[in-house]
Amino acid sequence: MNKHLIYVAQRPRCGFTMVEAIVVVALIIILTSITVPNSVSALRHGRVSQAVTLLDTANSDAQRFARASDGSEGAGLYGVRIEGGPPPHRISVIHGQGASAAAIPNLTRRLNPNVLFYQGDSPLSGSVVWYYQPSTGFPVSASQPNGSAVAIGTSSSPVIQDLTIRSVDGSLRVRCRIFEVGIFNRERLP
Repeated sequence: MNKHLIYVAQRPRCGFTMVEAIVVVALIIILTSITVPNSVSALRHGRVSQAVTLLDTANSDAQRFARASDGSEGAGLYGVRIEGGPPPHRISVIHGQGASAAAIPNLTRRLNPNVLFYQGDSPLSGSVVWYYQPSTGFPVSASQPNGSAVAIGTSSSPVIQDLTIRSVDGSLRVRCRIFEVGIFNRERLP
């Protein structure tokens, strides 16, 4: 027998076969279809949580400035203004009195356009303003800054009732309240 006929010369295999490439692409598609819905939900939750944190921070800043002031700075009080209307909504720490109170520089934050403030079942269309009493830091109504402390976002609030922060699709809702003593409360709604 001829030794040269036994060994058939094979070319070395380079790359993937078409079947292997299709299997790899199919696995990538399957893994992507599993992770993308979870990622979208996590992004939505993160955006709403960030908006709640921004409101909490603005509330704390205004309250801290009010406690540090003794009221002798003229007619100016420290407060919070939420601006509704078309997205993005804004949260500002303000100083002054009335609806035209000036926002403190660098303390105005824009919410993500996919997050909205709601009053009850409808998106917030105008502005909501409340102030804090000097020295005590208790929240008061913008219409009665020398009145007694009020709650913000509760069902009996003279400022805004049922304040919620929601994702645009409404699937994630967080109720925000500030009680008469200035404590911020957040509650995730089903």
